[in-house]
Amino acid sequence: MKKTLPTQNSSSNKKIYNNVRILQIEVSPISQLLINSALSNKAAQISIANNNKSAIGLLAQNNYDLILINSLSLNKLQKSLVKKNQPYFNTPIIALGELNTPYLKLKVQYLPKPFTPHELTRAIEQQLQNNSDIYDFSITSFSTYPLHSISNNNSVIVNSTLKLLATTLNDDIRAFNSALEDRQYNQLKNLAHKIKPNFHLIGLENLQSICSSIENSTTNKTTRNLATKLIDLIPSIITKIKIELKNHE
Repeated sequence: MKKTLPTQNSSSNKKIYNNVRILQIEVSPISQLLINSALSNKAAQISIANNNKSAIGLLAQNNYDLILINSLSLNKLQKSLVKKNQPYFNTPIIALGELNTPYLKLKVQYLPKPFTPHELTRAIEQQLQNNSDIYDFSITSFSTYPLHSISNNNSVIVNSTLKLLATTLNDDIRAFNSALEDRQYNQLKNLAHKIKPNFHLIGLENLQSICSSIENSTTNKTTRNLATKLIDLIPSIITKIKIELKNHE
C-alpha cells in the first residue's frame, strides 16, 4: 500500500522531504500511528510492507531513500535479501526498538521505544541530511520570467517556446523511461545534458543542478535515483506550462 502524505506549512526543513521515498517494514500499528503523525505535514512518499515477502518485492521494484523497520525484523530481512542477491545496504535505516547487532554492516540508527513523533522526525531528518544524495527537487520557483527576458517580452516567442517545451518534455519522459528500463546509464547522462537548458527558461535552476549531478555521477545507483526523481516531476512541470499558456490566451 502506497500513499503520498499531504504537504502543509511546517517549520521543519520541508525541502528534505521533497520526493523522498520511505519504506516501512513490519512496523507495529502503534509505531505506524507515530510515523504518520511525524510525517503528516511532509511531502514524503510512504510505502508499507507488513511482512518480509512484501518488503523484498518492494525493495526489488523501487529505490528508497530511507527504511523504517522493526529492529527485531532487521536481521531476518537482511538474510532473505542476501539469499536473493538483492542488496540494499547503502540505504539508510532507522530500526525501531532495541539494539540488535546487524547481520551485515549497514547504515543503521536505532530509535529505542517508546519514542515521540518529534524524536522520530528528528531521527529521519538527521538521516536524510546525512545522505549525500539529497537534492532540491522542488518546482516552486517555476517562472516564465527568464523566457520573457530572453525574448524581450515577445509574447509570440514566449508562447511558441512554451508549447514546444511541453511537447519535448513529454518526449523526454519516454526517452528517460526507456533508458531506465534498459539500464543505459550513459544515455541517462546524455538526456540530462539535453534537457538541462530547458529548465533555465522556466526558472528551475535547481533542476539544472540536478541534471549536472546526473552528468557527473560516478555511480549507476545515483544516476538512476536522480533520473527517476527528475522524470517524476516532469508531468507537474508540463501542467504548469499549460496553465501559463491558458492564462495568456
